[in-house]
Amino acid sequence: MKKGFTLVELLVVLLILSVASVWVIPRIAQPLGGMEVKASAKHVLSALRQARSRAVSQKVHIVAHFDLQKNQFILAESGGGMDTTGMSASIRKSLPQKGDSVKILDQYDFPGQLKIKHSETLELTDTREVFQILFYPSGRSTGGKVLFSADSPKKYLVHVDFITGMTRLSTVN
Repeated sequence: MKKGFTLVELLVVLLILSVASVWVIPRIAQPLGGMEVKASAKHVLSALRQARSRAVSQKVHIVAHFDLQKNQFILAESGGGMDTTGMSASIRKSLPQKGDSVKILDQYDFPGQLKIKHSETLELTDTREVFQILFYPSGRSTGGKVLFSADSPKKYLVHVDFITGMTRLSTVN
């Protein structure tokens, strides 16, 4: 009697493995894309919390710029002569024009597949390519919502309250 596997047994095992991989691989890869979305949202949330804290503690204005053309987030402190090196023209136009300087506190390039939407209202229909959220020394802000999404089913909403300047992160399905 020969020891080993027959060709039919090997083909059955290969068939089972291929069916299992077709079913399992998309379920493993999908959360990885969602992790980038969540990581980006958490990074922005943390930076916005830092912005409010710094604005209050140092009595300065902090500006959070979102440039959707460059897929970039810039957090800057305004005050003194302006250095706009590295900023897109659209962001430079939105900055104060009184000879104030801008100190870059954080710059973050979003992953390519990440989609960002912004709105100051409940409907996320704002289509501006550049927008900003300002934090004032009083703790207030201009407020707004930033929606982070990709091809994964989970979306993350960063909400900045315009009265208190407080930020929170929620999941949107």
